[in-house]
Amino acid sequence: MPTRSNLSLYFFENAAAYPEKIALFTDGREISYGELAARAATLSRLIKKRTAPNSPVALLGADTVDIYAALLASLHAGICYVPVSPWFPTSYVKGLLSKAGCTLLIHDKNGARHIDDFAVPSLDLSSVPFDGEMEHFPSPASVQPDSVVHIMFTSGSTGPPKMVGQTLSNIDAYLKASHMRYHFSRDDRVSHFNELGWDPYLLDLFGAWDVGAATYCVPKGARLAPAAFIRDHQLTTWYSVPSVVSLLERMGAIRANLFPSLRLTLFVGEPLQPATVTKWLAAAPHSAVENVYGPTECTVVCTGYRIKPNIVHESATPGRGHLPLGTPYEGCELAILDADRNFLPEDVVGEIAISGPQLAPGYLGEPQKTEQVFVKLKSAGGKVKRWYLTGDMGMLTRDGNLHFLGRADGQIKVMGNRVELEAVESALMAIEGAGEVAVVAGPIEDGLTKCLLAAVRGCELSASELKRKAGKLIPTYMVPRDFFPVDEFPQNYNGKLDRKALRDGLLALAGRA
Repeated sequence: MPTRSNLSLYFFENAAAYPEKIALFTDGREISYGELAARAATLSRLIKKRTAPNSPVALLGADTVDIYAALLASLHAGICYVPVSPWFPTSYVKGLLSKAGCTLLIHDKNGARHIDDFAVPSLDLSSVPFDGEMEHFPSPASVQPDSVVHIMFTSGSTGPPKMVGQTLSNIDAYLKASHMRYHFSRDDRVSHFNELGWDPYLLDLFGAWDVGAATYCVPKGARLAPAAFIRDHQLTTWYSVPSVVSLLERMGAIRANLFPSLRLTLFVGEPLQPATVTKWLAAAPHSAVENVYGPTECTVVCTGYRIKPNIVHESATPGRGHLPLGTPYEGCELAILDADRNFLPEDVVGEIAISGPQLAPGYLGEPQKTEQVFVKLKSAGGKVKRWYLTGDMGMLTRDGNLHFLGRADGQIKVMGNRVELEAVESALMAIEGAGEVAVVAGPIEDGLTKCLLAAVRGCELSASELKRKAGKLIPTYMVPRDFFPVDEFPQNYNGKLDRKALRDGLLALAGRA
């Protein structure tokens, strides 16, 4: 099947066919396909006039009809966009958008607090008049399959964020595979838990809009405890990090048969524990559950493990305790490589590599880094394919399932967010008076890293002052929970920082704090 001509094509077709049907719930109200399409079409004309040729626009906002209309408008106009969370510190947002070369900053009421710090022209969505619904919608611009639709940011081994430009063909391949796998229909009510700056949002929106279903945006205030939201809106699909389940349990907010409307649950971003699945299945007895996996470089996710309720605990990855990552999506291929990039057989541990139509072209503006991890390899059968080297360690078992066995570098995930420890250290040491800083993963609960811990040497600031200043430079999930003063950092035999010894020491201190 050929690639659609525009990512928003099916949305506008559904808007024409079912204008009164609910497309979106956000900011406390339901918005019809007709209204959302009319808002998007109005904005599309305005954005075209105000955007420099061949340059992306920034979308800075969350949880408002304005920002979703702006996203659809950018697509409709055929203009690449850069979605960024308005909850990040202004300096962090500024760095991302400067790197992307955005020439227009489009913001809603939640992004307005950042605007005074930007030199590029801005468009306040609240100032754009809406004249009402339209009888006919202009067709979206046709774009080439290799056109970059949006730009995502991902941490790299050297610290600074890298830009991944996901193309129309990448995203279309992902959505086709998802629809084949999950069978979305017009009757679905799909959760929108994942923020626009993280590419799982694509399924939250277009999993629904491709088929005329409704997307329900989980309010910021309900994200830590979404049980009432799921029940009140009778959601049929839930997609989030698995730590949401642990938070509900701690609050005493999860019980048997709590979510009878759910038919599908996808967990992403963190290792999934059998105990977590058992609790969720009890609360959502009619829901299929999949553990999904994939790096941003491979467009959202590209594998999924369908949970078998009667053998949840027996399915865990040997020696790890978490559940497998599953089998590849339609069109994708998995391999395990050794250090010399040779293909390894089943049940042998190596680096996970991914091939297929979801592979992004690479890192925008960084050809050397692209060449390091996007490589062409010849398989045993002699066929040459393009592969992405994930930096994740794993193995493929005889049943075809992929198992995750840790990171090959210093990256970890905190509450579903990929964090590069050296990047956090660099940001903290840029603070005047911070001294030397070493950061490690904090306590693990239910198999998930909940926070970071830091050791500081020669610091002239109090822990609270250092944390406050860090919060202005980096996202909250990257700010260490505790800072401990030390005289020396532990070293290994070759004089390098011994992170394991440091982590053991800081965990002991954190346990006594």
